[in-house]
Amino acid sequence: MARQVHVGRSDGRVYTTDEINARRKTATKQVGEPIPEDLNQIIDAETRKKVLLWKLVVATGLSEELGWPQDSQYQLVFPEGYCLRWQNPAGAKKEACVFGHPQDCSEEFQYKHPHEFIPHVMWLLSDSQDHKDCPCQPCHIATGRKWPQTLKAKYEKKAAALAASEAKTKKAAAASAKPATATKKRASTTTSAASSPGPELIVKPPKETAVPTKTAKKPAVPKSTVAAPSPSVQPAPVSTAPHPAINNEPTLFRRGEMVWFQQGPAWRIGIIRQVGAGQVPSYMVIPLAHSSLAMTDVQKQPQEMRPFLTFSVPSVSIPDLQDKLFAQIDWQALIKVSGQRPEVIGLEASKMAALEIDGSWSTFNRLSVGPKQPPNQSVYGGVFLGAEMIRLGDPIRNREKARGILEVTEITVTTTTTAPNPADPANTPPMTTHTLSFRGIEYETALKCVWTIKSWDTVWGEKEVGGRLYVTHELIGVTQGTAAADAAVRTGMFQEATAYLNNRMQNAASRDFGRRMNRRATVGAAVAPNPLLVFGEGLLEE
Repeated sequence: MARQVHVGRSDGRVYTTDEINARRKTATKQVGEPIPEDLNQIIDAETRKKVLLWKLVVATGLSEELGWPQDSQYQLVFPEGYCLRWQNPAGAKKEACVFGHPQDCSEEFQYKHPHEFIPHVMWLLSDSQDHKDCPCQPCHIATGRKWPQTLKAKYEKKAAALAASEAKTKKAAAASAKPATATKKRASTTTSAASSPGPELIVKPPKETAVPTKTAKKPAVPKSTVAAPSPSVQPAPVSTAPHPAINNEPTLFRRGEMVWFQQGPAWRIGIIRQVGAGQVPSYMVIPLAHSSLAMTDVQKQPQEMRPFLTFSVPSVSIPDLQDKLFAQIDWQALIKVSGQRPEVIGLEASKMAALEIDGSWSTFNRLSVGPKQPPNQSVYGGVFLGAEMIRLGDPIRNREKARGILEVTEITVTTTTTAPNPADPANTPPMTTHTLSFRGIEYETALKCVWTIKSWDTVWGEKEVGGRLYVTHELIGVTQGTAAADAAVRTGMFQEATAYLNNRMQNAASRDFGRRMNRRATVGAAVAPNPLLVFGEGLLEE
């Protein structure tokens, strides 16, 4: 039984059918009368299904954005002033769109797809009164802002996937069509079930209102099991690589990340070369040491690994190596003359390499920007920040716990070139610095595992980021064991995920090594040059 989601406020504006159609230039853009929300008032089966689809998809999206319990179904009650209408109602390619944006009723201010409406409803749930804070496309247009390409790609993918899912459902229904009497009876039964009243969920906008538990990054696909038509989005089959702005990475361990892995009773440090397929994949890990030791890849299971920031790197134990950089050591000579076993030297090399990797960063998946973007700024789909891969859509945590959590919507690198002093020799190159910043939606941790929206346009610099935020029960599973994770899920008693993690560059021996060209350059001679360190499709480095 679905829970009804009521929004505590609305900015919706009621338009008459004549008002809307007067703004339309062609007959195919004309719209019909408002569709009633009460399914019992809808005679046409296709219209009933479309209304139910919109209500389910938007509410399911909200439940994922706000971390509501996933064991319930949700249906949106449209905010006051917003309504669903058929566009080109008599045509073969009619579309169901939502109208009611306060700016206008022209085409650019209608919501053509359920996923386009979710950001606006999210804004209505916040305490903001400024439409400049709303991330939906119509509000961007209304306030003179350019809609980011990253959001455009995200919603285009969701729209295509849902359209493919609908087409698949229609095809399956046509193939298994029964006699008219049976079909009519089944439709009647579906209508009765869908329109059964359920418990209502009242959502109000004040800042003090807490939202239900959220421990995971937002999935790209709704997971709730719902009555037909199902809002579950099945990806449309494509033959090309993913758009660089689309984040399909696992939530625990990712390719290219530096991790701890178990080797006998000890823990070593390595780089994930490859993530296997399946729900519980295995991982190919390259141990860190020095390239001359030619360490071979090892295959590991999740329970044999830890995120890098769960442990601290021990101090270097060989006095001659202390206070030196990895590249300053002649590792081959040291192996020959030290009298130490090669694996001991390799262990010390891995410690030094790990600290340099932790203090470095490199970008990937450069995105095209608009003409208004400053020429010294570049925008990317992801960054290797120290040990971790961070991509658009990921939640990240601040070094200062009280600053809360940020969902990354933009990754920007600003380049500053300082000309040399005129007194310097003519061949002195200018000094170039790169500043990395993250822009997005900031969340405030009020109570254990509870998020509330704090700001819709927050910028954090590289040094402010403590690291990636992990799904709490997944992190418990690898740090405390499956039984502890299952118990936490069963009882709902979670310790906040950040309690299990250090911050990036927290080690007393940490240094800032700045930007590197790519992940291979960051890892350097800590691994053998062959096989090449490449990470597959969807990740393009410089």
